Amino acid sequence: MHISTSEPEGKRTLFPRQHVRRQVGKALGHLVPAGILALGVGPLFSGAEPFTLLAGVEVVVGLTYLVLMVRELRHLRQHPLHQKPIAWLELAAAAILALESYHLWHRHHATQVAGAPPRTHVLPWLYALVALLYVGLAFSLQWVTQRRYLHLHAEGLSLRTGLFSPVHRVRWADLAAVEPVGPSGVRLRYRDGREYDLDFAGFRQGAAHRDHLLAHAHTARIGQA
Repeated sequence: MHISTSEPEGKRTLFPRQHVRRQVGKALGHLVPAGILALGVGPLFSGAEPFTLLAGVEVVVGLTYLVLMVRELRHLRQHPLHQKPIAWLELAAAAILALESYHLWHRHHATQVAGAPPRTHVLPWLYALVALLYVGLAFSLQWVTQRRYLHLHAEGLSLRTGLFSPVHRVRWADLAAVEPVGPSGVRLRYRDGREYDLDFAGFRQGAAHRDHLLAHAHTARIGQA
């Protein structure tokens, strides 16, 4: 069974069971920027607005965006646990929203130049703000995913099971035994009598992660019941 690994050696990302479903939902959620793009270039194809360089860029970015969305869905089907360092689909969404923000601002500005009374338009600024959020996501999604991990090394293990949970660190030297509990859990028995249960049931390939931990404990010569 394949387990996604990351540097350093022995560190494994823990993917929640809903990971793939969430990623597919995120990819499909990008239909919203696609709809915004369609509304933005609609006047161009209806003849209400002339074809400009900006409109041409919007069309090219929109087509690229749709291609990236199809590739993202295919990638999730073939490699559900592999995440690229940069989420290009998010960057494409940011580009669409930035272009639409400028397009709306330019349209309102031209109207005012033509004699319309000055008005404050919120939508261009909202699009710009969401575009910045997409840029942040594009460069942070892998980091967010890798926040949950199991790191097994010669001295012990480090574990984080929640995005904002503290890291739980264990030294092999402090353990008297490591016991399997249920289909995907372990019980750590400390030499001072304390016990601590770890369960990987909420993660994909949870049983494999548990077995990997037990194998490391055996290599470290920790007693197992």
